[in-house]
Amino acid sequence: MATPRKVATVERIRDWLRSAQVTVLTEYRGLTVAELTRLRRQLREAGVEYHVVKNTLAVRAARDLGFDGQLEQTLKGPTALALGLSDQVSAARVLTEYVRTSRGPLRIKGAVLDGRLLRPEDVEELAYLPSIDVLRGQLAGAIQGPLASVVGTLEGALRTLLYAFEQRAEQLGAAEGGS
Repeated sequence: MATPRKVATVERIRDWLRSAQVTVLTEYRGLTVAELTRLRRQLREAGVEYHVVKNTLAVRAARDLGFDGQLEQTLKGPTALALGLSDQVSAARVLTEYVRTSRGPLRIKGAVLDGRLLRPEDVEELAYLPSIDVLRGQLAGAIQGPLASVVGTLEGALRTLLYAFEQRAEQLGAAEGGS
């Protein structure tokens, strides 16, 4: 029988999964309280929430969202969800960097991105993608470069035309003055 507390927890997990742009699943077994606190701080600074969940309740929430057992294999052992609320890369980037530098027991189990389950290798690839701000800057630069070239070409043509008009005006002025 589902208790009101469990029903509320499933609803909360469902809301997290629905609102997050990416959800990275981790196994935190073996982390000390100090390590877990440091990890949570790093994630919070990147705009990522980190929640320890009970697997059976997370499976129920995932089923409610239509994952049909996809997450059940991933949700084994102590599980925490890193919820990337602001972008799709930050959670993967912080967790991958933490695993790489700490050499601790934290393990990335997978992720959910746009309704698809990603493998741990996919999460690592996601971590090395540029952030949305960097991509916007690259796009702006890619657009600005050719536009600046076109503007420079047009300015050069206008300058040449203006110089030709000035020369012609001087010739006409000299011809009128000489007549």
